[in-house]
Amino acid sequence: MPYDYDKSFHWEESLKVLMNRIRPGSVIALHDSPDSSSHLYLDMFIVEAKKNGYSFVLPE
Repeated sequence: MPYDYDKSFHWEESLKVLMNRIRPGSVIALHDSPDSSSHLYLDMFIVEAKKNGYSFVLPE
């Protein structure tokens, strides 16, 4: 969990946690509440993860 819901956690730190913890087969869960910071870095995360060879699929 990248702490995207924690207001004391800056969005850049949240992105760093997410990038450091991603592994093959990871299921990424982010919050969609108004307090979540995920909307600030989601695009950056996807671009960086793809650069590192990850892909994104919808679960069946």
